[in-house]
Amino acid sequence: MLPLCLLLLTANPAPLKLAVPNFNVINVAPESAAFFMDRFSNRLRAKGLSVTSATEIETVLGLERQKSLMGCAETNCQAEIAAALGVDGIVRARIARFGARFELSLTLIDPANAAVLASVTSSAPDESKVLDALDEAADELSGKFKQAKRGTQVVVPTVTTQPPTGSSRWVALIPLAVGLGAGVAGGALLSDSFVKRDLIATDPDPDAVANAARVDRALGITLIGVGVAGLATAAILFFTAKEPTVTPVALLTHDGAWVGLEGRLP
Repeated sequence: MLPLCLLLLTANPAPLKLAVPNFNVINVAPESAAFFMDRFSNRLRAKGLSVTSATEIETVLGLERQKSLMGCAETNCQAEIAAALGVDGIVRARIARFGARFELSLTLIDPANAAVLASVTSSAPDESKVLDALDEAADELSGKFKQAKRGTQVVVPTVTTQPPTGSSRWVALIPLAVGLGAGVAGGALLSDSFVKRDLIATDPDPDAVANAARVDRALGITLIGVGVAGLATAAILFFTAKEPTVTPVALLTHDGAWVGLEGRLP
């Protein structure tokens, strides 16, 4: 029995949603902080996430309410933010400048229970390297976010579908075709051997005709035997072939889902 797995399609679920409030900054110019937030948010979007920016958060919550909630670590505060924004996660980011060096700390929080899903800390020797550090942090956080929220699992539906009765009997066509072809060819050769045998008495080279008749007869009988065997095999397959069982299977990953059919040939 050969396993049969047919891949049908790739399904992409709706993107996960993240809220990225204003970064908490120390000794960082407001213009630089705003650019850092835009760069970080755009990198997350490039990774397939839906990002609610600080401006959108402020519009929904209001500036003062946003400030009070962002500083709250309680579960009800995070749940209130998630309910208001319709997001699956919240990013808290802090960038501090000490001389020429920058220190970055980013934390991804599950608003349902205020649990930390992932965190990244990094540093940059100067302001020009902060962008690279933010890109790396966005890549790491997006991957961990998808894995935490969706993971990878195989889903096998409990319903098993079967094709209509007799659909597996197509395999009987192979020996049937071989048997019919061999039988027809064998019958033609056997008939030709009889004709040549009748010509032995009148042909100028009777020995050659007799040898040709014997060869045709031997080949004819052999092919007829092959034909009978092929027809018998086809009949056995036709009446005893079992229906193949086909089961839908879905593989869910953080990038989407693969849906296919798994079963066995009869």
